[in-house]
Amino acid sequence: MKKGNHLRFGLIVALLLLFIPNATFAAAQDNGSDWKLISQVGGTTQAIFLDEQTLYVGVGMHIEVFDVSNIQAPVLLGSSPILPNFIESITGDGSQYLYAACGASGVQVLDISNPSSPALAGSYDTLGYTEDIYLKDNHAILADGPNGIQVLDISVPSSPQWVSEAYSLAYAYDIEMSGNTLYAAGGGSGLLVVDLSNVAQPQEKGVVSMDGFLYALAISGKSLYSANAWGGVGMADISDPLVPKVLDALTTNGWAMDVDIENTGLLVMDGTDGVRLYDISNSSPQLSILYEDTGFTYQGILQGSHAFVTDKEQGLLTLDFSNKNDPRLVHNYLPILDARRVTMSGNAAYVAAGLSGMRAIDLSSPAKPQETFWFDTEGGYANKVLVEGNTAYLSTHLATQYPLRIFDISDPLHPQLVGQVPNDEAVFNSAFRSLAYSNGYIYVPGENFDIAVDVQDATNPKVMGNIPFENPINADAQGNLLITVNNNELQLVDVSDPSALAEISKFARTTTGEGIVFLDETTVVTSSDSGIMVVDVSNPASPRQISNLAVQGTVMEIFLDGSTAYLSCLGGGIQIVDLSAIEQPTLIGSVETPGIAYDCSVQGNTLLVADSYGGLLVYQKGAANSSTMDRNDGLALAKSSIENTTNPAIHLSSFETNLREYSTGKSAHEKRTTTVSNSATCTVSTTADDGSGSLRECISTLSEGTTITFDTQVFSPSKPATIQLLSPLPVIDQITFTIDGSNAGVILDGSQLETGSGLEFYSSNSMIKGLQIINFPENGIRVNGDNNQIGGNRLIGEGPLGEGNLLSGNGINGIILYGNNNIIRGNLVGTDSKGSKAMANYYGIFISEWCKDTIVGGTEEGEGNVISGNTWANMDTWGNHAQVIGNLIGLDISGTKAVNPQTGANLIIESGASNSLIGGTRPEMRNIISGSDLGIVISDPNTYQNSIIGNYIGTDISGTYAIPNNTGFTIFTVSYNRIGGAGEGESNLISGNQTGINLNGYGVTDNIIQGNILGWDASGKKQLPNNTGISINMGQRHIIVGGYSAAEGNRIASKDLGMRISDAGIEYNFIAGNSFSGSSVSGIFFENHSSNNFVQGNSFTDMNSNAVRVDYGSGNQIRSNTYDIKAQNAIFLVENGNLNLAAPLIDRATPYSVSGSTCPNCLVEIYSISGQTIRYAGKTTSDATGAFQWTSCQASEGNQVAALTIDAQGNTSMFSNPISMENDESGQPSTCNIP
Repeated sequence: MKKGNHLRFGLIVALLLLFIPNATFAAAQDNGSDWKLISQVGGTTQAIFLDEQTLYVGVGMHIEVFDVSNIQAPVLLGSSPILPNFIESITGDGSQYLYAACGASGVQVLDISNPSSPALAGSYDTLGYTEDIYLKDNHAILADGPNGIQVLDISVPSSPQWVSEAYSLAYAYDIEMSGNTLYAAGGGSGLLVVDLSNVAQPQEKGVVSMDGFLYALAISGKSLYSANAWGGVGMADISDPLVPKVLDALTTNGWAMDVDIENTGLLVMDGTDGVRLYDISNSSPQLSILYEDTGFTYQGILQGSHAFVTDKEQGLLTLDFSNKNDPRLVHNYLPILDARRVTMSGNAAYVAAGLSGMRAIDLSSPAKPQETFWFDTEGGYANKVLVEGNTAYLSTHLATQYPLRIFDISDPLHPQLVGQVPNDEAVFNSAFRSLAYSNGYIYVPGENFDIAVDVQDATNPKVMGNIPFENPINADAQGNLLITVNNNELQLVDVSDPSALAEISKFARTTTGEGIVFLDETTVVTSSDSGIMVVDVSNPASPRQISNLAVQGTVMEIFLDGSTAYLSCLGGGIQIVDLSAIEQPTLIGSVETPGIAYDCSVQGNTLLVADSYGGLLVYQKGAANSSTMDRNDGLALAKSSIENTTNPAIHLSSFETNLREYSTGKSAHEKRTTTVSNSATCTVSTTADDGSGSLRECISTLSEGTTITFDTQVFSPSKPATIQLLSPLPVIDQITFTIDGSNAGVILDGSQLETGSGLEFYSSNSMIKGLQIINFPENGIRVNGDNNQIGGNRLIGEGPLGEGNLLSGNGINGIILYGNNNIIRGNLVGTDSKGSKAMANYYGIFISEWCKDTIVGGTEEGEGNVISGNTWANMDTWGNHAQVIGNLIGLDISGTKAVNPQTGANLIIESGASNSLIGGTRPEMRNIISGSDLGIVISDPNTYQNSIIGNYIGTDISGTYAIPNNTGFTIFTVSYNRIGGAGEGESNLISGNQTGINLNGYGVTDNIIQGNILGWDASGKKQLPNNTGISINMGQRHIIVGGYSAAEGNRIASKDLGMRISDAGIEYNFIAGNSFSGSSVSGIFFENHSSNNFVQGNSFTDMNSNAVRVDYGSGNQIRSNTYDIKAQNAIFLVENGNLNLAAPLIDRATPYSVSGSTCPNCLVEIYSISGQTIRYAGKTTSDATGAFQWTSCQASEGNQVAALTIDAQGNTSMFSNPISMENDESGQPSTCNIP
């Protein structure tokens, strides 16, 4: 199990220590201010532990405690103090102590003598990222992430002591034991096996390869089960504990994230695809229960006929499995999971909480905030709440029916919904990312437009007009001037007539920051590339920069309190700026926050921070130390007699009312099937729009099972004839049919129409093939139904495209799909009939959110689609479980040239699309995705578990010539997706692009990049470099790039940078086992305060500058790598990078020993040098004076030795000056202690 629920060892008696708060988050880190964190509401809800009838749940940085003795009515008992970091897992000794794995803050030990009020008793910080803790006797065994397996002595829980380690360069997620044999879930490496008979000297027994990516383990008798993500549930026979025998895996629909066993039940948390319960009473486990109505399930515990499950989108779920045919959700505890923005009005705070909706919080007592109201956005992502007088406006995007909702807040703590803007044609192709208000109008930066909404009558808001703007993401308005921002510029808009918005000017500013606010009528403050910029807009036609101020982090939002600006900065917490002199803004303070500070609001002495991981953080100036917090601070329960009777999405809410009861279980989709009742045929014999023998007549008279064909005397395959439509064809409804032009030449032309699509049908089990559908105002084909096929094999049939269709030149989509199990195969979408020139649709293929199990392409010759030449995107999918295989996307039919390099994106996966498979492990499944601005984009916070494997991205069909995308692959604001893999055939070839892979966006975690080839051709012998191999920006956390095994490593050649890791807030990323070559600037470049990352086990060759460079950031561990470069160029620290930790001084070196001095109690790595090759030889630790002595039984290679130092914060030094090894006649040390 990923985070254990089973009690793992006996009673421990320990000294209870007084809780001392973590200084990092208890107080501001600034010059003079004294903001203190006094309470926290919500946060990432992931960890879970059950101790008899007491359930402990990790919520953000604290643990909430529930009495579940009555499972129908759990009672919230209290909370732990705020811990120093987010909680990954929890376990306990069954008596007095809890052990919380807190990622970068190691192990936190809590005394639970009073279960309702856990108290901090001790801690142990590691150099890794603690994922899980297993208790055995008097030892805590840590799955320490990039630090492998660490063993602690916890005989005195208040003072854990390090004992030993194993697989210290592997990534360990979870640990289970059988007797003295330890098993660790090693991600893409597989199963790590350790003999722990002697805890002081663990014996590594090997790594067992398994399909997928191992997150969690569970053991029942002689069987081991593993959560293998896309590899399903792995199984191994451990009858011989040290030599596990891998068995066939259990296939699941999603990504298996966790497993738990009770008796003969195996509980599987399957990510976006729900919860599965298997009967494992015999050797062939059987699926007995499937519960699918979830968001993204993390961890779970099975208890009898119930299960407790944590969910990234839905919080804590309590499931009732007593009726196997009708599993039910009986309770849902949903705290604020992702606080995106916050605003205060009096004693009320309003939180736009992402997928967990909108919340109202009573702040009458800031140390004890009470949640009083929850509005469920039902799949929509709550972005911003804007308050104007007694009205609050809520913007949402993603799967939302109403992107703008309006509330009456006359009763501030109990808003009432009064109006809403529907997601209809008036807001088509927009996303309500933020809001601004002026003179009775709401202005929306809508992703593709700025939009004006008349809200003077709050009960009847009206969309008045829009103006195009590329990717507007935030806005502010003053009088008749609206200013919206994107990553490149400000757009100044005249809104004096909201129905006719008019651009006044644009003002360049390049930044990923989103902040914009009017300081006064003529001055705005906005994000800049280095911090903030003050801009004079007194003449909107000619704005000018007044000043600029550099701050740490990327400025996402700006809150003004008079002339004081509070900047919410990714990676920089809250930066406080005095703007009283706009020509010279001054940084006057900062507040360090634990996660990602996206927004803040200040009122008097209270500061609220919306944190993407930590929920709502409450700070006060001059407050008492947070260690004095009541253990129930932030958990006080709101009481209200108001009942909602008008809108089911409104819920009266507090921490108590977040325990919601449900009387219904999952909703199941029923696949519609149609039986063909006859085989009638209707032949089209005229090109006329109407009348006898026309296509319109055949469609109008369709009966069940009819096939429409075309008279080849009229519609010659060698000389296609055109049906020029004068009005839209009838919509085909609830009839199974086939339209077959595969042996004819048929063109449907809609250029004379003002509205309408080529073919539109609401039917299942139907086919359309062999048609050329062009120039329609809306869509080429609109499909509403299941089990349909558009196209076929282009090599079958006498027509110009065989069974394939041409869908080009249409105003919106070539093909748009609604329904399940549909196939799109063998078509040309966005090109001419030769497949060589652009004939653009706006979108080529669009797969809606109501689709599942769509197949685009095929593995036989002629089945792949050519999807190229379209304007905005060649393909966009919002559906689940789509397969995209064997297609040419962005290229012509020969696969040798780009059709339209101006296409915005080749393939977009967004808006909740999950479990898409792009490509495959066999060559015939490969997509060639090249020749556009963006190759592949995965976007939006609810888009998970997509696999991109086996493709060529940025090359021609042979993989030997570059046909670049600007960016080959973009991951934006998404988590838990993968590029490549360690399995055979899973590698992508990503070469010839400006940037190979770009990871961007806030609140992003756990994406996986493994086994890819970047910057080489398909032969692997010739470089075909990207300018930058991999670029990581804006708050990415816990990303896996490479791995411990050879198969996981990426092979990266680049012109400039192998990896560029930019911006503060990029933390805890694991970069391991990769090979870097050819970079002119640096192999890996940390810049702009990127910190706390792990670089280990990589190789660097043919570097023209530095292998690893660190600018500004700190805590970046660089260990056990191999370098083919001079030692002085291998690691380069500038601008206080890694705090300019001094290199060790080597006093003496022989082939068997090295001695010297460095910082006290620091880790020292020893490297041998042969020519210019620098290889890791071993490690030791300096004593309290800084002296170190390393010995080895094996003679070091080469003739020189160098060393580097890693301090307790993970800062790594540059290499010491190499020294020559002395001859040592004594040979091996007599003790022969191998580190």
